[in-house]
Amino acid sequence: MKEGVFFDGGSAFNKGLNCAIELELNVDVYVQPDPQITTALGAAIIAYENYSKRHITV
Repeated sequence: MKEGVFFDGGSAFNKGLNCAIELELNVDVYVQPDPQITTALGAAIIAYENYSKRHITV
């Protein structure tokens, strides 16, 4: 498995910051297509799953 880090948030659009992180950590930096929403999307998925477990409909 190849090592690297995933960078999310609006700062992930900053190519200079991506390059600096790659050089400092000596790993590849991966950025999703919409990094500004990845954390919010993950939180929404977790909230939905937790809600679904408590509110089972038959």
